[in-house]
Amino acid sequence: MNPLDQLRDIHLPEPVSAWPPAYGWWLLTLGIIGLIGAMIYVSIRHYRYYHAKREALKLLEQLDQHSHDWHSQLNAIIKRTCLSYFPHDNIAQLYGEQWLQYLASKLPKNKRSEFITVMQPWQQSLYAQKAVQLDGNNGNTKENTEFSSCRHQALLWLTKANYKSGQTALTDNQPSTGVNHV
Repeated sequence: MNPLDQLRDIHLPEPVSAWPPAYGWWLLTLGIIGLIGAMIYVSIRHYRYYHAKREALKLLEQLDQHSHDWHSQLNAIIKRTCLSYFPHDNIAQLYGEQWLQYLASKLPKNKRSEFITVMQPWQQSLYAQKAVQLDGNNGNTKENTEFSSCRHQALLWLTKANYKSGQTALTDNQPSTGVNHV
């Protein structure tokens, strides 16, 4: 008798199952879920953080040059935006030249001088006895140009300003007004 006749046929092992996956796949899945969750969280925070900026841009779009108080409206839009991003007590006390310098300090250095030059007449008109009323039928190009340039600079400030900078409203070289708001 041949000993090979007593051997059984070759038995193949059962195929490897895809379930449950190995620990590495579990870790990879958890990592991907965590990454997606972090991206959603950061996106929501970014969207909420820039909500005031988006609202200001909408209000700037609606600003009417034929309104007699567009100077004040423009100032209010920028002031509200600043109050949303920077310390309230520092911004509330700024006006005139200090306010203009503060706004310029939030812009990139190459945009500051043009911003100050264009916006100085705007700042002066805020505190004038009577603001110049624009007449749409008259077509006064000087006032239209002033409105357009101020609006353009406000748009530039809203889009290019550094909202995350840690600068305070008053720096060492700017004197305090001595006014404390309650």
